[in-house]
Amino acid sequence: MNSFENIYLEFHKSLKEVNLFLEYSEDMEKKKEKDISEGNLTELGINKHNEVISLYNRSATLFLASKFETFIEDLIEKYAIELQKIKLPSSVIPDLVKKHCIERLLNEDFISSIVSKKYDDIKKVESQIETLSKIKDLIDPEKKVNVLPIDNKFSYGKHGINDIINLFKRIGIENIFNECPIFKTQENLLSGDTEERINIQNSLNVLIKARNEIIHRNEIPDISRFQIDECKSNILLFYKKITIVLQIRIDSLVIHSGV
Repeated sequence: MNSFENIYLEFHKSLKEVNLFLEYSEDMEKKKEKDISEGNLTELGINKHNEVISLYNRSATLFLASKFETFIEDLIEKYAIELQKIKLPSSVIPDLVKKHCIERLLNEDFISSIVSKKYDDIKKVESQIETLSKIKDLIDPEKKVNVLPIDNKFSYGKHGINDIINLFKRIGIENIFNECPIFKTQENLLSGDTEERINIQNSLNVLIKARNEIIHRNEIPDISRFQIDECKSNILLFYKKITIVLQIRIDSLVIHSGV
């Protein structure tokens, strides 16, 4: 059973708002075309229709981008929980995971507390020792690790492809896009159906660019209903593939660790 399937299903269900705004946008486009064909719209009326269509498209863009980021964070969190549950030996845990966890444990507060050399606070000293003990467990190849402080959150502000890649590096995946290729079937009556790889990075770049323009620049992005719908379809395929790959990796770690 795929431990990540429920998250995918929740993600799929959560897109109902996106679908609703896309339907509103389509209905308004049809109404505009009908009114134009019947001669019922002035230039001012056409502009008002376009403003409403743009509003629906922007709303769909923001919902889709925010849902995608939220559920990516949910997948990272779920993967970290699964890793902790099986208590893998340190030797089996990917180096990228250990590196991230050690960097997170050796945070600015911890370094400052060591450099200050103020050891009169027993609780603070105990906390320092506990942190060093967790680091020791991570680098001891024979030690079974049950604490993996993996940060599953995007940083605040603008996000891009590299931010997505870096988030998955925290759980040991060097490049999530290389790891999770997605394909669509191209029908051809003469040569037969073929599988064509989808450039999910292009889809995400379109979506992220539009999101950033709306949130960070207060601009109206040049993104159509068809582009948003294509992004949504590709993201669903990509998200599904991620859940499969994450489960395979968990199963493989369990097998190789002898747990």
